[in-house]
Amino acid sequence: MHEVHPAQGRDIDDLVRLHAVLQDWHARHYPKVFKPAPDNMDGFFTDILRDPDCRIWLSAAGDGVACGYLFARIATRGESAFAHARKRLMIEHIAVAGGTRRQGHGAALIAAARAEALREGCDELTLDTWAENTGAQAFFRSMGLLPQRLWFAQSL
Repeated sequence: MHEVHPAQGRDIDDLVRLHAVLQDWHARHYPKVFKPAPDNMDGFFTDILRDPDCRIWLSAAGDGVACGYLFARIATRGESAFAHARKRLMIEHIAVAGGTRRQGHGAALIAAARAEALREGCDELTLDTWAENTGAQAFFRSMGLLPQRLWFAQSL
């Protein structure tokens, strides 16, 4: 059983702990881009919790221990000569602690984000992921998220 709830100030320590999982994966796989998790992320999460366009959820196991989190931001883009107006919920971070993966925490977090996107009248739920993160890509596809665009880069 998973309990998913919106994060609050009292959850900062759990958010910092779970973010380290995500940040350290990125730092290991893309060391030219990402640094290891910094020691103090309290201010980062405090600011996000105050931002009216941001949402953070935690997923906890039956014992109440937080196993994963999802941070998303509502992004609105006005109509232009080239594109229609869009409102989307952009997933910025999703992380589940190693020993609790494949137990439904990620799916519960995506479901919470999808429900919020619908409540907010969003046109889409989006995220991006790094090419090497094939496990996450398979999970996102299983959740109904499909690639729409590819981003190409060349290190110089």
